[in-house]
Amino acid sequence: MKLLITHACAAPTMDGPAHYDANTVAEFETDVAHAIVAAGKALYIEPKDDRSRTKVATASEARIEAVRSAMKAASKAAKKAAAGDADPDPAAG
Repeated sequence: MKLLITHACAAPTMDGPAHYDANTVAEFETDVAHAIVAAGKALYIEPKDDRSRTKVATASEARIEAVRSAMKAASKAAKKAAAGDADPDPAAG
């Protein structure tokens, strides 16, 4: 089950606990996902996963898209930096 992490948190995985940063999308086992949402650390991506009657624990499409765009931009910047193409001091111009 996919969640939008709203606050940095740790969650159990098959390989032990893992840290998840805020404003990321991650996939979890059902029980773990429900616990993270109940703790107020994440929102559901899919409304069908939200067990609340009013679906208040589901992220809006706009918020999900904004986070996915930011994740793509960060990934692209990291790849560029790893390749040595990044400007070491962007303020220097």
